[in-house]
Amino acid sequence: MNRWILALLASLLILACAESDDGPIRIYPNDFAVGGYGYMLYAELDSGYRFHIQGDTLALAMDSMWTFGNCFLKDIELYGSYSNDTILTITVKLLLGNTGTTDCPQPIFRPDTVLYLAFNEEWKQKGVREIRVEGNAHNEFYPEDIDTAATAYATFKDSILVRQGSFRAESISVYLDSSFADPYTYPRRTSSDTAGVLFITDSLDIDTFLYRFMESNCVEIHDSCETVPDTAWRSSWSAQDTNLVPIRAVCAEDTTADSLVYCLTANWKNDSTSLSDSVYEYLDTTWYYSKFFMEQIPKCASVDHGDFTGSALHGRYFTTQHILFIPSFEESSCGPAALSNWAIYNLSAQKEVLDSALADTLLSAWKKASVGASEEEDVE
Repeated sequence: MNRWILALLASLLILACAESDDGPIRIYPNDFAVGGYGYMLYAELDSGYRFHIQGDTLALAMDSMWTFGNCFLKDIELYGSYSNDTILTITVKLLLGNTGTTDCPQPIFRPDTVLYLAFNEEWKQKGVREIRVEGNAHNEFYPEDIDTAATAYATFKDSILVRQGSFRAESISVYLDSSFADPYTYPRRTSSDTAGVLFITDSLDIDTFLYRFMESNCVEIHDSCETVPDTAWRSSWSAQDTNLVPIRAVCAEDTTADSLVYCLTANWKNDSTSLSDSVYEYLDTTWYYSKFFMEQIPKCASVDHGDFTGSALHGRYFTTQHILFIPSFEESSCGPAALSNWAIYNLSAQKEVLDSALADTLLSAWKKASVGASEEEDVE
């Protein structure tokens, strides 16, 4: 009898061990039920570019999708609707439900994915000129608990223009000589007539700085000569405090050439305890200026996207890589652009200039600006 009980206990122990070690542990052992729709925080068409070529496959990237976990994303539903005859709105809904997948030991709670949508014939027949993507509102998580007053909350994600034409990649490098650091030369542009960088003055302020004289002593004299006092003016001034201007002794003008070296710069020591009694004023000018990249482009073309940060700067070179959209002959409209045959990008504000009045002013400044040296002229 005791042997039968021991055998039974051993069998149960074997079964328990087999059950506990048989595959991954279920994270929802009671078949957790979920329904309704989730939502996405981010969606982008064609990497956020401006234009999509009619007929090409459309890339729809979705990120930060709230779906409990990747195991409960049952389906991605896409609904299309038209407005103003030429705008296609794609509404994305994330259907939640049990997918039947029990093996989900490491769920991704904010999954992402990319869908590639074929440009179908219906879109062509409708003459779609813009595609928008929207997601369902956050409060649509449970369909039976929808607040109709807030269903449109944060639904729009991205849009892209649909055009006929082609793309052209460009990499332009321009040389900025030392004159571009001098605001008295503005407006100034680089040497090419068709593409380059323009510096213009926006405004200037006259500032008043306060200073006192401060004596300096040479701790190691390298030569002897008849000395006279001289001042070491600052290259920058602080408006919050009284600035100190050192007075140094230098050789008089009638000394010989061999005795002009009186004290090395490193050997001058300032004496902040020996200051002038009076406080003086120094007037200086603060310049405010902007930089623009300007390029003459084919008529009706536009900048699709690009890098205008100057990250490929070597020495005094400014380099940009960008993509131009060139419309085909069948295309019925231009732009968006401020001018029909010029692309202008504000390098100071890092945004394209789309104001036609400002663009006309900049083009006039471009034509009148002094021209900087090319690399070859500067080297010589």
